[in-house]
Amino acid sequence: MSADLGPQYVADPPFRARMRRHQSRWRAEVLGLPYGTGPTRTSTAHYGNMLTTPDAERGANFLTPQILEVVRRRLAEGPGVERFRCLHDLLSSQAMCCNLLGPLVDDPALAARLLGALLPGVVAVDELRIEWAPEPRNDYLSDRTAFDAFARLRRADGTTVVLGVETTLSEAFSPLVTNLERYMAVAASMPAVWRVDRLGELGDPRWFQLLREHLLVELVAARTGAEAWLAVVGHTEDPDLWPAVAAYRRVLVDRGPRLLSWPLDAVVSTWGQVVDPEDDATARWLDAFARRYVHLPPDP
Repeated sequence: MSADLGPQYVADPPFRARMRRHQSRWRAEVLGLPYGTGPTRTSTAHYGNMLTTPDAERGANFLTPQILEVVRRRLAEGPGVERFRCLHDLLSSQAMCCNLLGPLVDDPALAARLLGALLPGVVAVDELRIEWAPEPRNDYLSDRTAFDAFARLRRADGTTVVLGVETTLSEAFSPLVTNLERYMAVAASMPAVWRVDRLGELGDPRWFQLLREHLLVELVAARTGAEAWLAVVGHTEDPDLWPAVAAYRRVLVDRGPRLLSWPLDAVVSTWGQVVDPEDDATARWLDAFARRYVHLPPDP
């Protein structure tokens, strides 16, 4: 008898509906847990991708106890993580970010090995944080823009790179465009990054959220004398994400490593090739991550 996937959201676009079913299947078939309510704390609607409160609070949304510990420490630090969604919603991109990068937070050697495989020349990770923004915010963009993850990296020659990471599981970038003139002014002050002849395109709602992340990482780099990179992480089959990233690249002067595209299947494949063969725990985590987030069954 097939497992109960639970109610699905009928208005989902096709790819999100597929990912929601897959997360519902993970809950039902892998975790063996009942479905809960969501998508917010006060919601009363049941969905197959939601965990009940007892299961959420004990960390069922995370692949290892180590990742759960990273999440609990980040929650204790204060605002930034949407607690309910991160703990309860298996479709949450914030939870996916924690499941992808959480094992690296407390293990600099593993972080250097894995991120160095994606970023040739990087030999050390001096800092890796989940859901982070520089303070005070008025010294940067004066808004609530934050990175899903942030890292300070070192190359073999001793130079520093700051890496902002934007993760998405099935949701599009926020289409809300506000205070465009302020952001355009910041971009105009960096003609080596953004094309001055295309500044008028920066308010495109397909990538405005990405623009804010990019502005922020460039400002952090400028204040520390580092190089800035921004990595976008998402599912290979996401029909909206990668076209938006490709279109955004056209407003940039340098189409090199300043903006990185990291499809999840490529990340997992690359990491799998460099993991220590005797490191069974890391291999199990990567396998679980791939089964949960990468290997989607075809539409029924």
